[in-house]
Amino acid sequence: MQRFTKQLLLLLLTLALALALAACGAGETQPDAGPDQTPNATESGETQPDAGPDQTVEPPSVSYEPIQEGETARDFTIQLTDGTDFTLSDHQGQVVLLNFWATWCTYCVMEMPAFDMLREAYGEDLVILAVNCDADATTAQAFLEENQYGFPIALDADQTVSALYPTDGLPYSLVIDQDGQVAHTVLGGGEPEDVFAQYQTLLDPLLAE
Repeated sequence: MQRFTKQLLLLLLTLALALALAACGAGETQPDAGPDQTPNATESGETQPDAGPDQTVEPPSVSYEPIQEGETARDFTIQLTDGTDFTLSDHQGQVVLLNFWATWCTYCVMEMPAFDMLREAYGEDLVILAVNCDADATTAQAFLEENQYGFPIALDADQTVSALYPTDGLPYSLVIDQDGQVAHTVLGGGEPEDVFAQYQTLLDPLLAE
C-alpha cells in the first residue's frame, strides 16, 4: 500500500512539472520591430529612399547640336539695344543674316563694318541681326557707344539665344532663307570688303528668287 502511494505521488509530481513547463512556453513573446523601423524595405532587406514632399526634381537642361544647313532655324525672341523685341519667326518671308560676335573677338570686330555695307546695299530686302555674346553686358554697351552701327544688335549676356546655335568659334553667321531654313553657315571673318563680297555671293541667289 505504501509503495502504491509513493508511485502515485511521483506521478502527480511529474504531471505538475510538465504543466509548469508548458505554461512557461506559452508565456514567451516574439521580438517587436518597434515603431522606428520603416516598412518600405524590399525582399532583399534594402530600404528604398524616400524623396519626401519637400524635394523637387529639376528638369534636365536642354542642349542643342550645331545646326546644319537645310534645317529649320530655331526661333527666339530677344530685346534689341533700342529696347524693341526681335522675334526671328516674324521675319519669315525675308532673308535674314544672323551673326554672333563678341567684343574680345578680333575678327568679329574687324568684319562689323561689312554688315553696314550689306544693309546699305540690300536695304529692306535683307534683315540683319548681330547677337553679342559677351558675358559682361556693360563691356558690350560701352563698345557699341564708341562704334555706332546702323544694323540691329542684341545683347545675349545670359547666352539664351547663343545656346540655340552652338559653334566652335566666333564670328559665326547664318543666312536664313524666306522659308525659315538655314541656307548657309559661315564661321570666321576678315576684312570688311572681303566679308561683304563673300556674303554677296550667298545672298544674291536667294534674293533673286
